[in-house]
Amino acid sequence: MKCEACLSLLEEYVDRELAGREAEQVGTHLMACATCAAEHELLSAEQEIYSRYDRALAISPAMWSAIVERAAPANEVAGTIPRAGLSARFVSFFRMPPLGLSFAGALVVLLLAMAIGVAYLKTRQAAAPTDAVAKKEEPRIGPAAGG
Repeated sequence: MKCEACLSLLEEYVDRELAGREAEQVGTHLMACATCAAEHELLSAEQEIYSRYDRALAISPAMWSAIVERAAPANEVAGTIPRAGLSARFVSFFRMPPLGLSFAGALVVLLLAMAIGVAYLKTRQAAAPTDAVAKKEEPRIGPAAGG
């Protein structure tokens, strides 16, 4: 095995994620190559340091109370409903959400659609009588017309 291939697999070898054949090849190469063996030692030492790293984070009660105080106004703004009886939940089910700009936008689209519809109907009604008159006044040409 070449050093480049060994170094690319070395991290997985240290984490014991390699399959049997590859792990055996890397292990054999590490016994023969001092450069790769030194890199293996560095990665092993790094993994040992990280395994001893203390991940526990102690948060004081004062910090928790400050977090709760900051989160309480956010809950009130979001409109959270406190857990109450069945009647309060039933009433909150039918409560309307604040409409704001979405209602105004929907109203504008509705008015625009109505205006286009009215304009379409007026042009349709204006064009209908002229078509009927034009069809009635067409002169007949052919054997049925004269005699």
